[in-house]
Amino acid sequence: CYSAETSVKASNRKCEQNLLAAEKFSVMAEKLCGMEYPRKKLNKAWKTLLFNQFHDILPGTSIHEAMEMTREEYVEMNELGNGLLSTAVEHLNKNVNVTTDGIIVWNFNSMPVTGTVIVEMNLDNAKIVDENGNEIAAREVFGPAVEGSEYNVSDKRNVVIDGYTFSGVEGDDVTGI
Repeated sequence: CYSAETSVKASNRKCEQNLLAAEKFSVMAEKLCGMEYPRKKLNKAWKTLLFNQFHDILPGTSIHEAMEMTREEYVEMNELGNGLLSTAVEHLNKNVNVTTDGIIVWNFNSMPVTGTVIVEMNLDNAKIVDENGNEIAAREVFGPAVEGSEYNVSDKRNVVIDGYTFSGVEGDDVTGI
């Protein structure tokens, strides 16, 4: 009998990455900002994730009902992980020492990253700048799924492992930050 549930394997990996980021940044927020560490929630999520790595579940050879339950648990774990990560980052953002309006971009990966982020703000009379005042390229995003003003911001600076970079916003009528 051959069976493969690639969606289960992909969801498992996504949950691993998501919970790891939530855990790392929750520890940072606890130690640096005094946030209460969400121990019970993370323990429950990790135990559920590990249970779903059972030899019949992960390869997709379990009965249909078990696979459906597993898919629902992956959704719940990802929602929990996203919520915990957002809470931790909110605490950390409040404690980043900046003197101007701007955008903080966090890197949850185990490697430095350079890339494009989407920000929702009005840049009609403003620009995004790096720490030296150099303008960072931003292109407005258009399309049916876009509400308000969204911009792709291409920042060529590396964002350090488990850290952040800050870009200032200069100009008149800066909104949406």
